[in-house]
Amino acid sequence: MHMIQAPGSAPLNADILQDLTRLNEVLLGDWPLHAPEGLAASAQAAWWSALHQVHGTDAGNYFEQRATLCRLYLDVFQMRLYGPLQDNERFSKALKMLSGAKGRAQFMREALCMGYHAATVEGALALDNPQPETFDDPDATGQRAKPIRVPSVRSPLDELLHTLHIWKNDQLAHEIHEMRLSEGFEVHPFDWGVVLDNTYTKMVFSWNLMRSHELGLGQRLFTDWSLYGEREPRLQALRATLNDEGTPLELHCTTSDARTVFIQFEVSSSLPAAQAFGRWFHEVYLPEVFPAQAARALDPAFHYPLTVFPR
Repeated sequence: MHMIQAPGSAPLNADILQDLTRLNEVLLGDWPLHAPEGLAASAQAAWWSALHQVHGTDAGNYFEQRATLCRLYLDVFQMRLYGPLQDNERFSKALKMLSGAKGRAQFMREALCMGYHAATVEGALALDNPQPETFDDPDATGQRAKPIRVPSVRSPLDELLHTLHIWKNDQLAHEIHEMRLSEGFEVHPFDWGVVLDNTYTKMVFSWNLMRSHELGLGQRLFTDWSLYGEREPRLQALRATLNDEGTPLELHCTTSDARTVFIQFEVSSSLPAAQAFGRWFHEVYLPEVFPAQAARALDPAFHYPLTVFPR
């Protein structure tokens, strides 16, 4: 029997495996992936139809909701390994809450309000924090190397829009056209890609990231930002300073849409906070944080101690 092993730790003991089985039954027991074996095609169709009626879904929405439950399963699993749910009583209470839709919503609110996710990240990094020295060298990331591509007479922005048009990503192209009309819009070309920038929004497009076929690359970029980017010392110092001044930094990060991998920051704070973040973005993030973030995310051999999902 293959023993499940947590990152940076010994194999999980039987008690925790039993807890994970209980968690699976609570969250996914009523959400099977496959119909029972041996059913004829008509019987399978009737079985799926009955299951969709139970959950009030159609075929597409069923699997979307199941994927959400799988993400929640991984979240709770990681909290059990590294975070507040290592406490047995708290874990048992969580299982009871997670058994129904209303309880799940309540649990997610409580986890957010009580800092469960932050505590889980701290716990995981305390046990397993891989930082190979090569990723501290921006020249080793490939993000400063100009990718091999056909020379173009287009501007960097037009090159980006042309690429999105070829990929039939018209929605993202439309968003960029709207941003182009915003006050303070700027284009910053690099050998590795292009950055679009206004006071409250920053969009980073790397040719290497966009053309990569690594499965789950957007998720890896978001996890990297959550584990390392958010913890960058100068960004933390900036947050502390702004909080002291009464202008907190409200920052949202996105790492992909349905078709294209990219990194976007949106600031929903006061103008001084947005301007302060803009300075950090250009002086620290682009030259130092982003190259290492991209390198780790692109390297399938690089192991993150846990997976972080957007809240």
